[in-house]
Amino acid sequence: YSFSNSINGLKVLNPDDRNKSILLCACKNNRTKQNGILLINTNKIQNDDNIEKSLEFFETGNFEVCAFCPLFVNGNIKTDYFLVGGFNTIKENGEIKLYKYERKVNEIKFVSNLDIDKKNNDFKGFNGAINCMIQTNDEKILATCSDGNVYLFSEPNLEFDEYIKNQKNKE
Repeated sequence: YSFSNSINGLKVLNPDDRNKSILLCACKNNRTKQNGILLINTNKIQNDDNIEKSLEFFETGNFEVCAFCPLFVNGNIKTDYFLVGGFNTIKENGEIKLYKYERKVNEIKFVSNLDIDKKNNDFKGFNGAINCMIQTNDEKILATCSDGNVYLFSEPNLEFDEYIKNQKNKE
């Protein structure tokens, strides 16, 4: 695997209550043009000498991965969702995608491209790679782009997921 040289291309996620964590790694191979996300199950590495069993690669096609952002609800409730920022080499613009970590099968699944409301005429799209994202305390998303702009977006709508609804009901 060829790791991306992005400073935000590594992120540890702790998606469950048993303190197991996974490591997401942005990968870009200039020689083979293979972009993707390498998922490393850190618990398996600690319990098994065969590191290959701990690795899963998920190809992202023409999308170069640069940054990850785990998502929380109600300020601190962990979810299985995370944002992936990067650059679409065909469209030649930045994009943000929503993924979900599937615990039972130890996989990540693409959910959708982030649908950004363009009713506001100030936003014309990303003219570079999304290279950093964080979720603020009020659940908004702050993203930076390689074109020098910083964007603030409203909180993601994750209400469609039964897991989130169950977590909110437990409070």
